[in-house]
Amino acid sequence: MQKKIIALAVAAVASGAAFAQSNVTIYGNLDAGYQSLTGTHRNGTGAYTVGSATAASINGINNGLNKSSMIGFKGEEALGNGMKAVFTAEYNVNVDGAAASAQAPGTTGMEASFRQSYVGVSGNFGTLTVGRHYTPFFLVAKAVDPFGAVGVASILAIHPVGVGAVTRASNSMNYVSPNINGFTVGALYGMGEENTTGAVSNSTASLKGVYSNGPLLVGAAFIRLADNIANGQHLYSTAIGGAYKFAPLTLSLMYNSLRSSSSTTNIDNGDWLIGLQVPMGMGTIKAAINRGNDKTAANKDATHVGLGYQYDLSKRTNMYVQYGNVSNNQDGRYGLTSGANLAALGANGAVRTTGLSLGMGHSF
Repeated sequence: MQKKIIALAVAAVASGAAFAQSNVTIYGNLDAGYQSLTGTHRNGTGAYTVGSATAASINGINNGLNKSSMIGFKGEEALGNGMKAVFTAEYNVNVDGAAASAQAPGTTGMEASFRQSYVGVSGNFGTLTVGRHYTPFFLVAKAVDPFGAVGVASILAIHPVGVGAVTRASNSMNYVSPNINGFTVGALYGMGEENTTGAVSNSTASLKGVYSNGPLLVGAAFIRLADNIANGQHLYSTAIGGAYKFAPLTLSLMYNSLRSSSSTTNIDNGDWLIGLQVPMGMGTIKAAINRGNDKTAANKDATHVGLGYQYDLSKRTNMYVQYGNVSNNQDGRYGLTSGANLAALGANGAVRTTGLSLGMGHSF
């Protein structure tokens, strides 16, 4: 009997040790508030029209206005010799009850719900995972943008490729190097997959290099979107930027170049961002100017101005206000939302769209 008791005790200790090698963390953010979006477009005679069927106003409660609403599960398990198995599964949470697809531009089907989901290994060599990932290009833009690439004041409002195309890549492999004296590199390749109809989805390749040490952040990123435009041609976008914290304010700068390899679809853009963050009491004032410069004869330039204030009620809870304004030159098509009404506004030659968001968020 004593031997049986000892055996059971050893088994319990062994199983406890094995369990201690793995852990799962639940995390997320809930963000919702009131949003008002309005637009003006150019009609067939060149006059400006407001409030028509193609120049709508949208008002109501919306989701993820200052920080994306989501819930995630991540964990790791020790494999020995410094190796770990890692995983992440992160999903959109629509606080306002809207359809998931409305909150995920450029996605279809289950992609609308999955923000990122991957599994892989980590060690002294870095981390290698497979699944659905944020692109290295997007992560650099998010780090530099004072608004974290979310909301009506975000840097991605007038990116020529669009938010959905540069943010995430499905069917992808992703590598992130170890942090060496503040420097890391990352590489992603998203494979095109053939579906039941024989069509092949677009492939994605992206790279980044980031140096982050104390008050200084500097990053460079590249993304190639294959077959994203007519005739099977590619789009290439390269960005370089950074942020520096001068006590107490933080200054951000970024330049992005986007070109196409198509002889029929001529795209040649040079875009820049200047951003500022200034602490004030329990909150932070944020501002950014983003200029899209179309270097082709079409001259589809646009200017985006973003202003905001975030008041921190605690480390996890905040209230905020954001304002964004996009002004287009000539036949510019940029706007502040992918919603059906204002998307139609853009298709008809948007002149200006403005947005105001008031809301509250809580992270856990």
